[in-house]
Amino acid sequence: KWDFTKAVNSSMTLTAHYTVTPKQYTATFNANGGSAVDSQTVNYGSKLSLVTTTKDHFTFVKWTYMDAEEEKVWDFDNDVLTKDITLTAVWADIVYDVTFVWGSKEDETKVVKVADGQTIIDSEIPTVTVSGYKFVKWVVGQADYDKTAPVTQNIMVSALMLKEVNVTFMNGSETVSAVKLYAGDKVTFPTTNPVKESDNENDYTFDGWFVGENKWNQETDVLGSEDVTLNAVYTSSARVYKLTVVDGLDENIEDVHYGDIIDLTKYNKDGYTLVVKKD
Repeated sequence: KWDFTKAVNSSMTLTAHYTVTPKQYTATFNANGGSAVDSQTVNYGSKLSLVTTTKDHFTFVKWTYMDAEEEKVWDFDNDVLTKDITLTAVWADIVYDVTFVWGSKEDETKVVKVADGQTIIDSEIPTVTVSGYKFVKWVVGQADYDKTAPVTQNIMVSALMLKEVNVTFMNGSETVSAVKLYAGDKVTFPTTNPVKESDNENDYTFDGWFVGENKWNQETDVLGSEDVTLNAVYTSSARVYKLTVVDGLDENIEDVHYGDIIDLTKYNKDGYTLVVKKD
C-alpha cells in the first residue's frame, strides 16, 4: 500500500485495491395471526435460519413468498436470500374426530370432523333409530355428552339404548294383557285385579303378580333386558258352607268348612232318628 507522504523519485504504477462489503437483505416474517417472529438480515446469497411460530387451534404448515405473482414455498435448507422478501406463515386447522357409535355394524357409526376449539353442529349429530331399542342419550364413558363443549381431542360418543321388553300378564292359561316397555322401566299393573273362581274346596283371593316365586312390586321393581311374564297368584281358604238343621219349627244354621267333620249328635232326640239330606 503506497504511502502518499513519500516523495516520488522514479516512474511507478499504483494499482487500486478494494474492500468488498457484501450487500445485505432482510427477510420479514408475517406470522399470519401466529406468534411474532423477528426479521432476519443476512448477506446476499446467505441462507435464513429456520424459525417457528405458533397459533392456537392451528398447525403450522410452511413459509411462503411471492415470486412474480407466483406463491412459492421457502426451503430453509437450500434457498438463499438475494433480495428483500416477506415470508408468510401458512396454517392448517387442527381437526379432531368425534365418532358416534350406536351399534356394531359399519353403518351404525358416524365420524364428524370438528376443528380444534370449535363445537359440533347440531345437524351433524346422528338421529338414531334401532329396531327393538329406545334411544335415551349420547354418553362419553359414564358421563353425558356435552355437545356445547369445545372439541380439543378425538372423542368416542356412544348411544345409550334401552332394549324393548315384552311384559305379559297371565291368569292361569288366560292372557290378561300384554305391553311393550323398555329395560329400566317400571311396570304398571292392570287396573282390575284378576279373579279365580271358587271350587268345591276353596275360595281364592288375589295375592299379586309374581315372577316365579317373587312378588313384583310396581313401585320399586324395574325391568331388565329380558321379556317378563307376570302370573296372577292367589291365596286359598277352605270354602265355607251353611249347614241348616230343621227340627220341627226350629231351624239351626251353622258355618262349616269344606272337609270339616260335623258332629250331628247334638241334634239327636229320644225316639227319633236324624235324617240328613243334601240339597
